[in-house]
Amino acid sequence: MKKFLYLLISCLILTACKKKDNPVQIQTTFPFVKVGNQWNYKVTTPGGETEISQRITAKNNDNFFNIKLSFVGTQLPEVDAFWYADHDSFAKETEWPESKFKFVMLKKDADVGDEWDYFVPAPLDPSESDIFGIIKYKILEKNASLSILGKTYNDVYKINHTASSHDGYYMNYYLSLSTGILKIEGMAIQSIDGQISYHPTEDVLIYKNF
Repeated sequence: MKKFLYLLISCLILTACKKKDNPVQIQTTFPFVKVGNQWNYKVTTPGGETEISQRITAKNNDNFFNIKLSFVGTQLPEVDAFWYADHDSFAKETEWPESKFKFVMLKKDADVGDEWDYFVPAPLDPSESDIFGIIKYKILEKNASLSILGKTYNDVYKINHTASSHDGYYMNYYLSLSTGILKIEGMAIQSIDGQISYHPTEDVLIYKNF
């Protein structure tokens, strides 16, 4: 009986060691979406340059992630945003926590030409610069190469973002599956005294902590 117990204990120890030495690796489509990850960008507009930081601080059970956006070197308060990510899709614009609605900008195994459309009602004040109408994300390039921070990434999607409400508005996102958004460039909307105008803008990754 003692020999049997010794044998059973030995087997349990060996099994435990084996599991510890060979942990199960869970593969995800968007591994950059992880609590604690942070990205800093240099934002360039006609008005000058500034630095913004985005940090993932929490995740809830519905796969929404809390993002703290801060303006580096200023006294401006942090701004909350919410991303969504699971094994199949990623969205950086959502209506959380008011609703679970999300604007998916990339899906698993997406190909060039794939697109996702959403409808947003017009605001009550037509002079507002909010985008509305048909909001579209479209894949322009897949497995593109982009060099950032001394490294060349070859897993980049170029995603075009447009809105039917403003013909002059667009944003191109360069998103690495391993690292997240590397660069954003396009024409932003500006409203002054009810007059809509557009100006070029560019966000370039200058720091990440992972």
